[in-house]
Amino acid sequence: MSEPSPTEKPEKAPPRVYDRATWPKPWAQLKYFTFQPAIFPRLLGQVSSDARPGDFVNVYDKNGNLAGGGLYNPRAKIPLRVVAHSAEPVNESYFETAIRRAVDLRRTLFKLDEVTDAYRLINSDGDGLSGLTIDRYGDTLLCEVYSLGIAQRLPKWLPLLHELAGTKFARVHVDHDLGSLEGIKPSTFNETNAAAPRLVKIREHGVRYEVDFAEGHKTGFFCDQRDNRRAFARFAKDARVLDLCCYTGGFSLNAKVTGGATDVTAVDLDEAAIAQAKRNANLNQARIKFVHADAFAYARQMQQNGGEVGRRDARPAEVHFHARGRRQLGRPSEIRRP
Repeated sequence: MSEPSPTEKPEKAPPRVYDRATWPKPWAQLKYFTFQPAIFPRLLGQVSSDARPGDFVNVYDKNGNLAGGGLYNPRAKIPLRVVAHSAEPVNESYFETAIRRAVDLRRTLFKLDEVTDAYRLINSDGDGLSGLTIDRYGDTLLCEVYSLGIAQRLPKWLPLLHELAGTKFARVHVDHDLGSLEGIKPSTFNETNAAAPRLVKIREHGVRYEVDFAEGHKTGFFCDQRDNRRAFARFAKDARVLDLCCYTGGFSLNAKVTGGATDVTAVDLDEAAIAQAKRNANLNQARIKFVHADAFAYARQMQQNGGEVGRRDARPAEVHFHARGRRQLGRPSEIRRP
């Protein structure tokens, strides 16, 4: 028997035959093999006719094999959010398991409660809960919802979350435009939000802060900067510190309170942010000079005057640029300070 020539292509295996009528409903099938959680329209194949917006559906791959489960919403920009990839059946009980796993990771393994009571409790896709992020601030949970399926289920999850995290209140935020697109009613969380406080006080590495849920960009306190604030304090011993774009004073306070800086000047253009930073300084009985000014103009003026910018030992300066859409990529015009 002659061997095939190296130039000959092997014959393709015939496509697998499967019967969708045997699949548990509701279901959705993928057009391509993928393990990403966000399934955009071009990746989504057929969907069972009984699948309704917000339903938990069984997910099958292009060959008809069970691939996991997810939340379906045909009107969304991401019509399918796969929350679990599995060859075994997945059902609604998965969500309680995912919530318990996420909270246990922060409280038991990372032991975050030992250093702070403000941290990311649920991290969307990272915790297998696509479309939901939750930050804990003291006894209050701040929930950001990006999915109709999540919005439908969150009221039932909140008692479990409070039990696991030791919290009492929740504030739920849904972006207006995204909520309209997803089909989330604006009034869904009115009662929950009304019961929650507007202001809470938190602690982090021995520093106290006030968090205002009604003002500022994402509360004015960024949990993901916790390690950076702590690390910066190690450089501040007996130093003169200039904090440009200080916002609500996280780096300034760490330099002064835990770092032992001799002198701290904090500059920001946002009046509300400066006011909040002053309240945070008062909470810690910390003497910090706050300057309401454009940080860049201030720095240039001080340099021209041979002033304090050049003589400072440590200068945290953080400016984040955000493009609103593709047209602004490469030339972002909006500045937001962390």
